[in-house]
Amino acid sequence: MRYKFQFRPYQRRFRHPLKTSYDCWDIREGIILHLMDETGQIGWGEIAPLPWFGSETLEQALNFCHQLPTHITVSDIFSIPARLPACQFGFESALESVGSGEWGVGSGEM
Repeated sequence: MRYKFQFRPYQRRFRHPLKTSYDCWDIREGIILHLMDETGQIGWGEIAPLPWFGSETLEQALNFCHQLPTHITVSDIFSIPARLPACQFGFESALESVGSGEWGVGSGEM
């Protein structure tokens, strides 16, 4: 099955900065994923890299998303390289949620 693929980066400021052993964290950045199957069922996922925990950077995740075609397959999703764990999680989550009604986001429009 083919899925129409869209994505949108986001940036949100925390109400209160989060202090970790790594640094003080005041902005969360990531990418919201939207998959739509051939019957119109929608799935949502999120790529939220944490490079200091060993994932890719946001820039690497965005580059990966930009190089994808507008329609992807399950094979494409399960072929995401291990060096992109946040991308793997985001796409697999979106795939898993197709048609489930999870996230309860209105009409599903990006």
